[in-house]
Amino acid sequence: MLRWRASGRIDNAPLTGLACPSSSLCVAGDTSGRLIVSTKPTGAAARWRAVELPAVLNVSIGGISCPSVHLCGAIDSAGDVITSTNPASLRAWRVTRVDNSGNYNGGPELTGVSCPSRSLCVVVDNSGNAITSTNPSQGASAWTLHRIDSGIDYGCYHYNETGPQCIPGLVAVSCATTTKCVAIDWAGGILTTHDPTGTAGWGGGQQPASSSFDELACPSSRACLLSQLYSGQIFLLRRRGLTEGVNLDPSGVITGLWCEPARICFATTQPNTSGTTRLLESVKPTAPRPAWKHAYTPPHPISAISCPSANLCLAAQDNDIILVGTRSNHRR
Repeated sequence: MLRWRASGRIDNAPLTGLACPSSSLCVAGDTSGRLIVSTKPTGAAARWRAVELPAVLNVSIGGISCPSVHLCGAIDSAGDVITSTNPASLRAWRVTRVDNSGNYNGGPELTGVSCPSRSLCVVVDNSGNAITSTNPSQGASAWTLHRIDSGIDYGCYHYNETGPQCIPGLVAVSCATTTKCVAIDWAGGILTTHDPTGTAGWGGGQQPASSSFDELACPSSRACLLSQLYSGQIFLLRRRGLTEGVNLDPSGVITGLWCEPARICFATTQPNTSGTTRLLESVKPTAPRPAWKHAYTPPHPISAISCPSANLCLAAQDNDIILVGTRSNHRR
């Protein structure tokens, strides 16, 4: 079990994303569109430095994915991806507009990013699109947008309505490998593909459900974890379909899911009424009887977790503070 401690405040806005491809590199993002980088992330807050991005961003960072120290990709809520092949350098980041699709509420909003390797990044938006690139740092021409979700919002389905307002919108994406990606939408749709840069095989168009999934993490190509909106249950997606896994909080909701491939998974839960966030840990989350243990009670909600090794994880809180979790090297 990891032991957690606060390392200090690194920002002046709530943290929304975190990716640590190694113990000597972490990238965090916040609600004001800032990226903050550290090459000594377990040290004092002074070790974190803000990336020099155009001030015009000023929108929330929606997620960060760093498959290695040689590539990081982040998304914002205005249709931009922010990439770097040298993330430790504050001047080596590039902002690229990849989504101008818009929706009935206004402009595009990127809702998820997953980069399983240096040669693939997959981004999803609230209009049912996937935007993909096999060379993510090479500008707008290297990105391709295609509609992958032909589903319909549950309300529109129930009342036989049509129109752009009926697009359910994608919530999250997770790619365990370059040939296995999973996405979820607000209509309860689960979309999978073995060809993430193409349009075939993503699924979609299924009968919508009244309750959707809102958290997704795929620790391997054989299994994914999903949590249902307003529920404390985890569901397992395997090749044979969806099964209920475990109820982490019968009286609460799951507010976050994060997995590191072949290492460890975390979930955060919160009571439906009031109360503090609980952080739970599992080293075998896809087992027939997965064991989840209470690991920590953070003083503030956690927005992202990343583990550069089996013995080191970092978590971003919405009060600008980074948490560091470590474990001794004894056998688990």
